[in-house]
Amino acid sequence: PNLAAFAYGAAMVWLTQAAVRTRWMHVLQTLALVTMAIFVVMTDCRSAWLAILVAQVCMLLAARHGHVKVRALVILALAAIAVTFGGWQYVKERGMSYRPQIFKQAFGWIEQHPWRGLGEGSHYTIQVADEVWTHSHNVFTHTAIMMGIPGALVFVALWVIVGWRAWLFRHISTGRCLLALWIFATVAFQFDAPELMQKPSVEWFMGWLPVAMSMGLAWRVRDSQRRRDMEIRA
Repeated sequence: PNLAAFAYGAAMVWLTQAAVRTRWMHVLQTLALVTMAIFVVMTDCRSAWLAILVAQVCMLLAARHGHVKVRALVILALAAIAVTFGGWQYVKERGMSYRPQIFKQAFGWIEQHPWRGLGEGSHYTIQVADEVWTHSHNVFTHTAIMMGIPGALVFVALWVIVGWRAWLFRHISTGRCLLALWIFATVAFQFDAPELMQKPSVEWFMGWLPVAMSMGLAWRVRDSQRRRDMEIRA
C-alpha cells in the first residue's frame, strides 16, 4: 500500500502542475486528480499524505500561475476537511510506527561501517519488538548503510542539484512538475522507498525520474545557448 500510494501521489503532484489548454483536458485532469486522491486516501499511507500536503503548500508559495495555485488550494482545503472529520485522530492512533527506534538502529549500522558501508546488494535487518524490517525506512540512512557516508553524501549532493535546477526552472511547466515531484520525494524518502539503489521499482518515479528530468532541463539550456550563439555568428 505504501509504495502504491507513493506512485499515485507522485502522479498527483506532477499532474497538478501540468498546464492544459482545452476545457475537456481540464475536466480529464480534474477527474484524474480526484480518482488518484481517493486511492491515496484509501491506502492509509500517512507518509504519502504528508508528502502530498507539503508539496502542495510549497508549490502554492512558489508558483506564479493562478491555475496552479487554485489546484493547490483545493487539495489543501479537502485535506483540512478530512483532518477535521477524523483524519487527525486516525494519525494519532497509529502513532510513530517505531520510526525513532528504527532510526536509532540504522544509525548503529552506519557507525559500524561508516566509510565503505555494507556494500551494494548486502542485506541487514532492523528489529523492534516483534517487527523485523530489511531496510531503514529512510532513503538517506539506507544509502549510508549500504554505501557508507561518502556514498550517501554523493547522493545528497546529486539530490540538492536536482532541487536547485527545479527551482531555477519553476517558471515553465516541466520545471514546476520537477519541483513538485522533488519536494514530494524528499518528504517520502524520510519514511520509505528502500529499493531506489537496488532494482527498478516504484521508487524510481520519485528518485531517478527527477534526476532524468533535471538532466533534460540542463540539455535544454545548453541547446538553447548553442542556438543563440549560432544566430549571433550568423
